[in-house]
Amino acid sequence: MSKSRIPMPTYLWPGLPQLTQRGTWTALFWALATAFLADGVIITQFIWPETFDKFWDNVILGSFIGVYTVGCIASYQIEKSRTSYEQTSSNADLFPEAQKRYLEGKYFEAEQALVKLLSKTPEDIPARLLLIDLLIVNRRLEEAIKMLQETIDFSEAQPWKWELIAVNERIKQVRQEMIE
Repeated sequence: MSKSRIPMPTYLWPGLPQLTQRGTWTALFWALATAFLADGVIITQFIWPETFDKFWDNVILGSFIGVYTVGCIASYQIEKSRTSYEQTSSNADLFPEAQKRYLEGKYFEAEQALVKLLSKTPEDIPARLLLIDLLIVNRRLEEAIKMLQETIDFSEAQPWKWELIAVNERIKQVRQEMIE
């Protein structure tokens, strides 16, 4: 089973999504508590209905319904929040990956990672600066200039003022080298 996508029927048993993905103790507790109460319902309602008083039959059935409902909702919410956290952390992992690829000279892979990161968070100035530098290295100056102009327009770019000026000077220098 993929860690990124859990089949919807898995959510029909409290704790099962977390139990199958990470094996947490809380998930085991939810799954076992639900199973214990389900056994109680089966025994009191179908196997030995005459053994227990009607009051206890209703208490066990109500407990099962409550634990089952709360457990299913909690399992879904836990997985939903975990998935959103993983997506956020995977965005954070894209920049170091792009840096690594850039330093290894794997410019195409670095550009792919940066474009993916910027499609999710376009205001990421360090990623934009790395992409501009990558475009300059590949002598794609028109794209670099366009990206630089877009970056300057972001309000988040103000603290990066001097870096942006340096990048602009570098573009001019590379353009002059290409002319000569």
